[in-house]
Amino acid sequence: MSNVPLLDKNRVSVPISPIRNSPKNTDNFWTVLENRQKNSPIQSQIYKTKTAEEFMSSLQEDTTKERFRIEKDMKYLTKTFEDCGFIVEFQDNYIQEIDKSLKEAEENSKKVVETLKKAKDKIGCYQSILNSIIVALIIVIILLSILAYFVG
Repeated sequence: MSNVPLLDKNRVSVPISPIRNSPKNTDNFWTVLENRQKNSPIQSQIYKTKTAEEFMSSLQEDTTKERFRIEKDMKYLTKTFEDCGFIVEFQDNYIQEIDKSLKEAEENSKKVVETLKKAKDKIGCYQSILNSIIVALIIVIILLSILAYFVG
């Protein structure tokens, strides 16, 4: 390759990708650039307007329309963010209520477990008393049967 600068207007002819309104794939770089500038929306609007005042007034109208559109979008976004803030606040309150309910449920479950342990201990005591009574009755029945054997 030679040391020719790539953007040298007099020497460079580069292949470029096809563009709209271009008759061939390879055009002089500067010609393509000029065509693209002429076909840009701003340039075409400048070429279409007759005076600078008309162009400025149309630009001002476009700016005003865009400003109104942006203000409308900002109002919508502001309302949306406020709604989101309300929703987040509601969700925070809801989460706090759920946490509170979970803590109460945990305390209640601990109380239930303690009550069940106490009931199990009492049942154990009653069962041992009942077992003692059954053993005593069996002994009494055996003694009575022995006594009846000797008396009878």
